[in-house]
Order: sequence, then structure tokens, then C-alpha cells
Amino acid sequence: AWYPQAEVRVAHALTAPAHASFLTGAYPYRSGIVLNQWYDTARGRRVYAVGDSKHTVVGTRPSKPMRGTAPTNLRAPSLGDSLKTLGFPSRVASVAIKDRASILLGGFQSDLSLWFDHLGAQWVTSTYYAPDKQLPPALTKVNEALGARRGETVRWIVDGPRGFERAAKIGDQYAARMMPFGVEATVDAALTLIEALQLGQRRDGGPDVLAVSLSPLDYIGHEEGAGSPAADAMVLVHDRELARFFGALDARIPGGLDEVLIVLTADHGAPPHGDVLDKHGMPHGRMQDKAIAKGLSAHLAARMGALPDDTPWVAMCAKLNVYLDARAIGRAGKDLQAAAIEAAHWLRAQDGIAQVYTMWDLASGGGPPGAWRELAINSHFRGRSGHVVALPAPYHATGGDP
Repeated sequence: AWYPQAEVRVAHALTAPAHASFLTGAYPYRSGIVLNQWYDTARGRRVYAVGDSKHTVVGTRPSKPMRGTAPTNLRAPSLGDSLKTLGFPSRVASVAIKDRASILLGGFQSDLSLWFDHLGAQWVTSTYYAPDKQLPPALTKVNEALGARRGETVRWIVDGPRGFERAAKIGDQYAARMMPFGVEATVDAALTLIEALQLGQRRDGGPDVLAVSLSPLDYIGHEEGAGSPAADAMVLVHDRELARFFGALDARIPGGLDEVLIVLTADHGAPPHGDVLDKHGMPHGRMQDKAIAKGLSAHLAARMGALPDDTPWVAMCAKLNVYLDARAIGRAGKDLQAAAIEAAHWLRAQDGIAQVYTMWDLASGGGPPGAWRELAINSHFRGRSGHVVALPAPYHATGGDP
């Protein structure tokens, strides 16, 4: 395949914003999904892109709290939503290792969206999709089989000059995130969804939508970089598993692949590993949002005075989106916009930063120059984007939450 236009036209390419765009056709300024998580300044709390406390997980008792449950924060209809709203007898389903990937692909009217509890080694959904708290029998059988394998060692052996051998136990997050097992299990679940919902097989149904997101290559890209031995080997795993998936579609769907429209895309790229960049003399770096928030809060306190009770000036920094504590700043009688301008000055002086703008810059027609401004506008959603936003230089990124 050849992709001549593989540029992502957003300021911050992340899992949640991209998966929200795939089937809505909406950039974050319309979808409302600006980051994987952001800060609600009006309520003074962090918000996960697919979090909704009204719903709980179905399919297992998670070994730790699971954040994602529903598409409540999405602000744009998906392809499946549009088909159903227009009266088509369509069924919609989605599956991914990541909750935010599956939920945002499924949209509001998904018949069933699945994601993986990698510690419990089970496919789960939520009461948003299954108010009766039951999975279809076919998926219960899949979970029973996975449960029986929990603790089993899976191996990944790659031969050749760039070969390696790795092992992990099913039930460890490494197995689902960084091993072929994660891809294989996702394809198995996708095929089970086709069976359970009779996707593409009902005479009076369709067009149906099945969205499948394969997560392990993303995790490897974040940890080891593009072009690493593991990343290249995982591409071959994807190729093999997609061939298995397409072959099953050809066999199960009446009319075969001639009756199936297949769309391939990706949420974002990944830079080479730092060791590779060092070898080629390319500048690179990794920034930490928590360190930025701490350093900037100290700077603002020194320049504009401390807030009551030594409240930090920065409530949260997420992927270089800086959220000032507007409520505390207001109670102290300080100027929020002045604080944002001072924060922007400080950020511009930090290593690895290419551009900085405030929400007031964009509102007044300003902001970063040229193509940078298009990216900034595509990604800005008032009330969810930061008061101040920095854009990283090439090969510079922030750690955490891929």
C-alpha cells in the first residue's frame, strides 16, 4: 500500500482524538475529544475522554479500576450513528485493546463495543452497551477460553540478523500490549462479534459497521520507536492477522469480500528511538507534563505572587496543554489572561518547544504562524483545551498515556 498523504492535521496526535475522528470525520474542534484526558476548569477536575461514572464495566470484575465506559464526551455523530439515525437497519460494533479506541470508534449507537482487561485477560464492555450486564454467549465462551489461559506463557521469536525472543504471561499487561497475542486476541474478538451480531449476514440488515483497532504496534512505537526490530516485526504480525481476518470475512459474508468495504488507517506515527536519533546526530527529547506543571507554577508564583494556601498556579498539564487553576486565580483577584501570557513566555524558553499560543491568541485571530495555526485551530475546543498550549519540536514528545 502507498499512502501519499500520511500527515495528521492536528496539534497533538493521540489515540483518543484520532479514534474520535476516524468515523465522525471531525477534527477535535468539532468532536470535542482534544486529548486522552483533559482538565475541566469549571468543575476543577480531570476528565478522561471516555469516562462516565454513570456506567460500570461488564464482563469481568476488573483487577483494578477501569476508566473508560461510554462516549458521553463525544460531540460528533459517527458513521454508525448516522446510518441508524437515517433509518438504516444497521448494526454497529467495535473492538480494541484500548477502551478509548473502541468506545470512540463505536459512537453513541454501537450495539456492542469491546475492550480488554489485560490483567484479567477478559474482553469487557460497559452498562452503556449492555444494560442487562450480560455479554453475548459467544463472547462469554471467548472469555472462558482466555480465562483458562491466564498465566500461560506466550513467546515471540523472530529470526534473522535483527531477531529477538520475548516472553510474557497472559494476564500481564505486556502480553496484550507488546506481544502478538494482543493482535491475535483482537482479531479473534472481531470475528466473534461478527458471529454474535450476525454482521453482514442478515438479509434485511445493513449496511453494518465493524471497527477494529490494533493497539500493540502503538505501544511498541512509544516504547521502542519506529523502525525498531520489534516495530518492524509487529508490522508483519499485523499483516498475517489481517490476512486471517480478511479470509474469514470472505468465507462468512454472503458474496465474500466483494460485499465488504475495507478501510485502513492509523491514529498517529512514532519517532525513531532516541539511540537511533543520537546515531544520526538528530536533536530529540522527552518532556514530562508533571515537571512542566511544577516548574511553571513556581515561575508564576515568583512573578505574580503565591496563590492562597500555596495552591499551584497550574492545575494540570496534559500533552503540553497547560490548564491554569482559574478558580483559585479568580479568588485571589489575579488576572487569568495575564497569567497565561506569562506562562507562554516561560514555555517558549524551554527546550523542545517549537510554538506556544494561548486560547486568547486563537480567539483574536492570532496564534502560531502558517500551517501551525491550522493545526492549532483543528485541535482547539473551548473549555477542554488548555489555557496555554505548546507544540513540540520535531522528535520531541511528552511521556505517558499513548
